[in-house]
Amino acid sequence: MDPNDSSQRDQSGQPSTSGMHHEYATQDGSLDMGCSDFELLKRALLNERMAPEILQYKEELVERVKAGLKRQETEIDAMEGQRDYELVRQVLSYEQDRVRFLLKAYLRARLEKIEQSAGSMLDTEALRERLSKQERSYASSFFVAMGRYMKSSVLNDLPPNYQSLVKRYEGEAEKRLLDTPDEAKYVFARVLDDCGQVPDGPDGQTAELRRGDTMAIKYTTVKALVEAGQVCLL
Repeated sequence: MDPNDSSQRDQSGQPSTSGMHHEYATQDGSLDMGCSDFELLKRALLNERMAPEILQYKEELVERVKAGLKRQETEIDAMEGQRDYELVRQVLSYEQDRVRFLLKAYLRARLEKIEQSAGSMLDTEALRERLSKQERSYASSFFVAMGRYMKSSVLNDLPPNYQSLVKRYEGEAEKRLLDTPDEAKYVFARVLDDCGQVPDGPDGQTAELRRGDTMAIKYTTVKALVEAGQVCLL
């Protein structure tokens, strides 16, 4: 960024400090219209922390945020040593730290879930597809390392029929030792867009979700709406 370039100044004549706050809309033009990447990242972090299962990796959002951080780093470096822009430089640096914190928190939240349920994620195609390439590699390495540790510390001392990492005993049909998320648990949610009546129970019960509502509700009821961006977990 050239501080003397008028095309990079805001209406006050100062260099732009927009940083991560670029307008973004989904491909279908719905819901996220006008949301900044910073707000979308906060929403992704909340959803990931509160959902009982691992959610789809937000690859496009993460890559945009990384690119924005790189652009902002260039702007900050260009202001180095220029006293007239020292305040702007500090503001940009603080904003960059804030975005980096959110990005790292989002990635850490996903890694925690992977470490808790690496076996089931690797065993279930639908869950594997939600992981990034790096996350799949990490899940595989983590599961192998944990398997070696469990075998050397415990399993090798048990009878052969009870040395499996995924089954309670050899010959069991189901892999009962693999953790599965409790999707029936209650979560706090905020409705971002009118959803109308949605199924909420095995006997045909429904719940009306109106924009602005905040409620405690079963995750299974809002799971698809969270994925669609119509509901945000709290």
